[in-house]
Amino acid sequence: MYTCCSATQLVADKHANVIFIANDSSFFKSLPNSLFRTMLLKDPQESTHVTVDEMVAHDVMGLYILQDGVRKKRAWTSEQAWYFVQALTHNNQIEYNKVLLDPLFLSGGENAMQHLQQAGLISIVMHGNGRPASIKLGKENYREAFKMLTDDVALKDKMDLQTCIVRKDIEGEKIARIEEELSKIAKLKALPVRRQEYLLERVSESQEKIDKFEEKIGELKKKLLENGKAEDSVGWRHRIAEAYRS
Repeated sequence: MYTCCSATQLVADKHANVIFIANDSSFFKSLPNSLFRTMLLKDPQESTHVTVDEMVAHDVMGLYILQDGVRKKRAWTSEQAWYFVQALTHNNQIEYNKVLLDPLFLSGGENAMQHLQQAGLISIVMHGNGRPASIKLGKENYREAFKMLTDDVALKDKMDLQTCIVRKDIEGEKIARIEEELSKIAKLKALPVRRQEYLLERVSESQEKIDKFEEKIGELKKKLLENGKAEDSVGWRHRIAEAYRS
């Protein structure tokens, strides 16, 4: 028999899975990066049938994707986690450097991936010389859970919308930095024409991307309004909610 303190330490150190039986859930706050399944101790016959894949999908959402006041401190963003959910649904592995070149990972991408590996979402495969070569599922049973998440149209549209907004903001930040440099260049006595032309081309490229993102954002918002009240395609989120209430 463990005390709550020693039991939470087992969870934090990833030495064991622990079942807590208590009428006070305040100690959960000491484990902000862990996901707890809670249920009332009632007649088991009242529980709703939930598959293992559905439970895993629920865990993936709670541990890596959903945002709340506690998990805002995570070393990765929801959009970065969703990137892997989509990419690894139909691919056994993805190239490590390909991920790093994606705008979502250009700033602090390697740190995010290291933490996602430590948290169990992904596994980084090393080349023979020790360099990161590719990325695969953190656990093989995640594949069906990932597919379940991406097949949920309402969830996919919501995450695609968030990702488009982040990508649009990245291009907006690029333009802001370029405009700052152009402002400094304009004050020079000898105007570096080639540099100015290059920067203006970069502004144009980023603006074209922003225009496309804004168009896509508009489409996704419309879809969310139309489908927001619809049940997800397999109904797994409803079954899990029912099981937790049982």
